[in-house]
Amino acid sequence: MTNYVKIKDEYKRQYGRTVKTCWIADVKRKVGLPTKVSNRRINPNEIANPCPESIRPNLEPIIEKVYTITEKVRKSAKKFVFGIGGSFLR
Repeated sequence: MTNYVKIKDEYKRQYGRTVKTCWIADVKRKVGLPTKVSNRRINPNEIANPCPESIRPNLEPIIEKVYTITEKVRKSAKKFVFGIGGSFLR
């Protein structure tokens, strides 16, 4: 399951409302997480659908939680595959 799906599901579970993926991307940019720019975007420097201010305070903690968990899983998987301080291809 992708992070965007996890974020949308968690927000719907907590607040009973769905969020747009463009709102998630807007909050990710504001928090400092990397986002991709769509090829279909007319002006790459302009955000057409920013996240509403009423949604942002509820969405930020969910995004930070999902990306923190994802990073922890990624690090632990790396330790499992490569070993602590070791190399996978010896």
